[in-house]
Amino acid sequence: MVIRQQESKPEEPRKDFGFVAVSIGQGMNDIFRELGVDYLIEGGQTMNPSTEDMLNAIEQVNAETVFILPNNKNIILAATQAQSLVEDKKGRISKLEGCGSGTVRPDDAGYPGSESQ
Repeated sequence: MVIRQQESKPEEPRKDFGFVAVSIGQGMNDIFRELGVDYLIEGGQTMNPSTEDMLNAIEQVNAETVFILPNNKNIILAATQAQSLVEDKKGRISKLEGCGSGTVRPDDAGYPGSESQ
């Protein structure tokens, strides 16, 4: 499993929200970086990241709430397990509908249509 973090930045104050994305391919990685994703995990249909991969990514993001953006329904299990193991931050799994152009539905973030996990 290849895990790629955004370029190292000086220690910044803790943010309210951070994002971990599971992505495959340089093109999608570049798009997620441009959108401000804090941490990228390379994975997909046959390269599912483990719960440990998810936990390590969450730990690297300096945010109160970390949204995990899985790119495949098979990855949701590992993301859900990681969410249940996180103690010092809120872990959230946002499901993307469609092929990269879906709607992000964050739970309990105060957005219309949000769901509790």
